[in-house]
Amino acid sequence: KRRSVRWRNIALTSPLPILDFDAIMRPNDQVLAYALCIVHSAKEQPAALRFGSDEGFKLFVNAKEVFARDCHRDFFWEQEAVPVLLRKGYNAILLKVAEDRGRWCLALRITAPDGSPLKGIKFLTSLSDAAKVKIAPFKEAKFEVVVGAKKVLEEAAKRDDLRASFHLGYLHIAYHWRDTSCHLDRKYLMKVHKVVPKNPIVAFWVSETYVPRAAMETEKMENLRKEFLLKALRNKPDYVEVLCELGRYYLERLRMWRRAQEYVRRALAVNPQYAPALKLQLDIYEARNFRTEKEAALINIAKGEVPDILLGDVLTMLDERGDLKREEELLRDIWRRNWEYRGLLDRYVAFLRRQGRDEEALRLLDAAIAARPFSITPRIRKAEILFSDDRFEAAAKAYQAILDFCPEDRNTLLAYAKTLLRLSLERGEKKDGATYRKALEVLHHLLRVDPTNAWVKRYLEFVGGKRRLLEEMERFADTVCLEGDVYIIKEHYLKDGRVGERRLKVAVKDLEAAAKKENAPFVCVFYRLLLEITPRATSSEHHYIVLRVMNERGAEMLASLYCGTMAVGWGMDVKVKQAKVIRQDGTVEEGRVSFGSVSFSNLAPGDTLVISFRADERATEQSRFFGDYYGQVIFLNPTGRLRRFFFAASADLMPVVFSKLVLVLPKENVRKIHIYAKGVKEKATEEAGVDAKTRVLVWRLKDLPLLTREDHMPPMEQVTPNIQVSTFYDWKKFGRWFWSLIRKQFEGSERLRAKVAELVKGKRSELEKIWAIARFVTEEIRYEEAASFDIHGWKPYKAAQIFERGNGDCKDKAILFCTMMREAHLKAHIALVKSQLEGRGKPDLTLPLIRHFNHAIVYVPATKQHPDLWLDLTANRYALSEMPPEWDRGATAFVVGDDIAELKPIPNTSPDTTQRLDATVVVTQDGKANFHFEATIRGISSWFVRRMMEEKGRRKERIENSLNEKIANFRLKDLKLPDLKDVLSSPFVWEIRGEATGFVGRTAEGYGIKALPLCRKWSDELTALQTRKLPLALPAALPRAESSQIQPIPYLSVPGTCTERWLYRFEGFRIKSLPEDLSVETPFVSASIRFSRKSEREVEVTRRVTFKTNWVPLKGYAKLRDALAKIDRHLQRFIILEKTK
Repeated sequence: KRRSVRWRNIALTSPLPILDFDAIMRPNDQVLAYALCIVHSAKEQPAALRFGSDEGFKLFVNAKEVFARDCHRDFFWEQEAVPVLLRKGYNAILLKVAEDRGRWCLALRITAPDGSPLKGIKFLTSLSDAAKVKIAPFKEAKFEVVVGAKKVLEEAAKRDDLRASFHLGYLHIAYHWRDTSCHLDRKYLMKVHKVVPKNPIVAFWVSETYVPRAAMETEKMENLRKEFLLKALRNKPDYVEVLCELGRYYLERLRMWRRAQEYVRRALAVNPQYAPALKLQLDIYEARNFRTEKEAALINIAKGEVPDILLGDVLTMLDERGDLKREEELLRDIWRRNWEYRGLLDRYVAFLRRQGRDEEALRLLDAAIAARPFSITPRIRKAEILFSDDRFEAAAKAYQAILDFCPEDRNTLLAYAKTLLRLSLERGEKKDGATYRKALEVLHHLLRVDPTNAWVKRYLEFVGGKRRLLEEMERFADTVCLEGDVYIIKEHYLKDGRVGERRLKVAVKDLEAAAKKENAPFVCVFYRLLLEITPRATSSEHHYIVLRVMNERGAEMLASLYCGTMAVGWGMDVKVKQAKVIRQDGTVEEGRVSFGSVSFSNLAPGDTLVISFRADERATEQSRFFGDYYGQVIFLNPTGRLRRFFFAASADLMPVVFSKLVLVLPKENVRKIHIYAKGVKEKATEEAGVDAKTRVLVWRLKDLPLLTREDHMPPMEQVTPNIQVSTFYDWKKFGRWFWSLIRKQFEGSERLRAKVAELVKGKRSELEKIWAIARFVTEEIRYEEAASFDIHGWKPYKAAQIFERGNGDCKDKAILFCTMMREAHLKAHIALVKSQLEGRGKPDLTLPLIRHFNHAIVYVPATKQHPDLWLDLTANRYALSEMPPEWDRGATAFVVGDDIAELKPIPNTSPDTTQRLDATVVVTQDGKANFHFEATIRGISSWFVRRMMEEKGRRKERIENSLNEKIANFRLKDLKLPDLKDVLSSPFVWEIRGEATGFVGRTAEGYGIKALPLCRKWSDELTALQTRKLPLALPAALPRAESSQIQPIPYLSVPGTCTERWLYRFEGFRIKSLPEDLSVETPFVSASIRFSRKSEREVEVTRRVTFKTNWVPLKGYAKLRDALAKIDRHLQRFIILEKTK
């Protein structure tokens, strides 16, 4: 959509008649292409077009659409067979093929209706010839074509032929006839299974239909797949395929290697040479870190014929052991048998190159190119080898060969240009040389294809003399040098058109004293970020940072760093320009640079690191979707982002002596960029722009203090200085812009409208209709939790497409729900929120930014029949009447629609929201206890229990494992659950009955039991620190999600109340003494514990705890800590008993 496209010939021919769009088109995700074939027929005759495609398509014959399928599927040969009538003369066959992601290709052949060769036809191969011919008019085909087994089997299946239904189900799996989310395979196979439920082969293939191909695997699908695998195994205990599938399920999904090992043992007992079982055994060794056992098994496997599935492991082992002879034998053998084996070509070429056998590697690549001429990878490998051997002319020809059929491949264009530049240098050309001019032509073409390519723009600006690189300009060339025991910071500025220099001296002894006082592992002496934002809202960054190692911990932390984590933008192209270490004795050593990472050897206290790097924004699907929007938060203390890996946890913020931010912005009449300084007292200095179209803002901050991360601290942007930058200042304008991006996605279909009519039929009130639609979208449209890194990471699919696929992420579900509400003549809007269970603190939404949000829900405005509703349609199994979930409550949502664009607060949980537990415990004279728990729960607790109890086979295990942490030797006897699929009823009431031996223990005062055995110690999680430097932002639910267990009340909503009533009856014991009552009242938490003696053998214990707020300021922390300590100490008190005769 950003530039024009044109028709072009495909000059290559391939042994496999596949038109590989993936290889010849750029971009090749979230796109569509047209393939045109001009056929001349000597006479009017019937024909069949037989083709397969990845993915959806429309077929046109002589300008008339004759067939279409909107689907997401994998390619297979002849998935469709369409009758067409070829007219005498020239006929135009046009296929429009769409692509979401992954492979993208087409294969088509023309036959007679019965599948035999079609005579009397020929094809035009020239675009110029095609433009001259006259296409015959369309005439409808009124005949059928032979389609092979599919039609025969479908007719037989209609007559309840079970054999036909089974084969039809299998063929749907194999041939990918329909959309990956449309399970006709399951329909046919389940039909057979209902008749022969004990047939293990049928059960196995039914389980294969629950292997997700359209979305991330859900627990519901997992459970069903496992259920059918177990059915197959019960009816055939030696079914090795099933044994291996179950073993892999337990290893990869549940991380239960013992169970996986048991299934592998059984499979190998049936067939010791079964390759998938051997592979699974190797993976179990790897998971357990049993490297010796794995190597021994691979050595044994390598002695014989190696199955393809084990080849990668065996080759890696041989390479590590240096057994080059056997490694080459295997590579040569598999190359002869299956040259398309995944990764084989790269591995074989790399092996030959390590032996210095480049010519053999090139012959191997030539063979691969001949077999798969559309494949770019072997061509690129060939060019890379030629380039590394200084054969630049041959390398240039290899790159040109790629561009002949894929002229817009960005990586190839850039590599081709760099090769031409090197060839020009070798030939000693000047700027008027033919090779040099050709290189510039290629770069200009690349810039037309990829306008945001920062490297190309900088290079062309440089050779054109337009502008020097910003970081090389004297005004921005700040430096730090170490002279003796003093750092000299030379900071530059521009005034009256002249560059001046300020010098700041920092004594090493002062740094060491301050670091020792705060126990800082390292100190940032100087940090400068130079950030340029262009009128197209792309950005380039240059970072310059000087660090001093203060102790051994600092040396360990700084030994290896990934520069990409310091970049302001996401997914930046990072290039390290400098990485050196200045030792204490003054010697300088270069660090090791690998892509965007730097590492330093033998760091020691007193060493100084100097790192500088560029980070340029890549042309991504995000930039295509967001257009000229820019929005970021720039932190002025970079030390919290100094990490070894991209996804490593953020670290503490170390002291920074001098921090400087330079923003190079377009002038306001070119592109207005809005700035908001959060927590920054210093005002920006405005300097002259680097040219007539730019302006420069500079912030200079000194002595930023150490900031140690604390549990439950507010988000980082609330506690550390930062500069927020956005192309918008007004939320209404931001809303109009965002609405323009998504408004076309609210597109329904006839099937969608029919579904809405079915859902609301018989529903009288608006609320009933809303619940019906919400339940469908929440429960029936699978939530695709995996992060999407293409355009649909930001842009939702169209509603009709989401409905047909049956899956989507948060924004997809919101779009679908709003569209279905429209069809029901009800109003709903998409709402952007920051979803999190961790404390959200007090967010500042002054400046509109996309990064303020990470989730999409739905806002249904109030009417006379119902109040405002906030629905999170990703919260499968969450009670609809209790929405929104805790992770959305308390947030400020941005509601967007055709007539609305405003921030709205989502109500927080009320402190009166109560979870209740009634427990009856009968203690017998042998110290055994019988328990009956009845829990009345809401919100996140009921959602959690519904999800955890969904898998019947694991209920007992999960409950016993959890309760055993509090009540030793607990065994489940009975479990009563309401309908887990009922998300309309509230509250959720469930019962647990069980027993435990040894419940009565001995104390100094006699026999005793804990009065409240299931209660958690909140002080350990919330107030473990004696003092804090930051306010306490309580999470939306306690305990933290990763530590929650299946207890009668798994979570306590915050704010919220938990009430417990324990009734103890003793047989063979009587009550000797009870703990005293407790009452605690603070502005943040209140609690009461009461002990009521009913008789000498019966006591009632009640406990009520209420968290009143999510926010505890610093001055209130001591009160909260003391209150929680009192409550937790009381939980350790015992009811003292004595035995009776």
